[in-house]
Amino acid sequence: MSSWDDWRRKTGLLLNSALCNVGWFANVLLAAHQHPLWGPSAQVGLGLLHVLLVCPLYELDRRGEVVIILASVLYALVVESSLGYFFNVVPWTVAPPFILALWANFAMSLNVSFGFLKSTSFPWVPAILGLVFGPVSYWSGIKLGAIEVPHDLVFFMVLIAIEWCISFPLLLWLANSQTRKVESTSTPELEA
Repeated sequence: MSSWDDWRRKTGLLLNSALCNVGWFANVLLAAHQHPLWGPSAQVGLGLLHVLLVCPLYELDRRGEVVIILASVLYALVVESSLGYFFNVVPWTVAPPFILALWANFAMSLNVSFGFLKSTSFPWVPAILGLVFGPVSYWSGIKLGAIEVPHDLVFFMVLIAIEWCISFPLLLWLANSQTRKVESTSTPELEA
């Protein structure tokens, strides 16, 4: 790998990590302060930056990334709405926009920050990570005031753990199936 490729990938990883962290905090803190639509509005801008800046650095197909993000949001709409509708463990029956924006934010990290997990020889690793860190993320949102859990917190966390134990590997599979590298833009040497 050339030094240019190394720099490009490290810059893309750093930028992706920064965008995703800003997205998480923007969505959670703005929802906690009674501005649940401001976070998703910011997420649209962060998503555009991801597609316009990170995708070229990682040589990712922009359309494929948009498909991954939109599919993740649709999946989240079903899964998160089910938590309220069927299990009555959250104060919504349809997932609020800031929750959907958080899933879009997570989807932005699948091919970059979590890209190394797509090629792991241990496919259960993403399931374990989802099982552990899905609830950690929700617990953080609860503690920051973005989510109020009206019923049994333990039952809610068990559902979130199951949800993310399934969702993380599934979304990585989706990202892997949609990922295409764009053609290298380097110019061929002219033959004399």
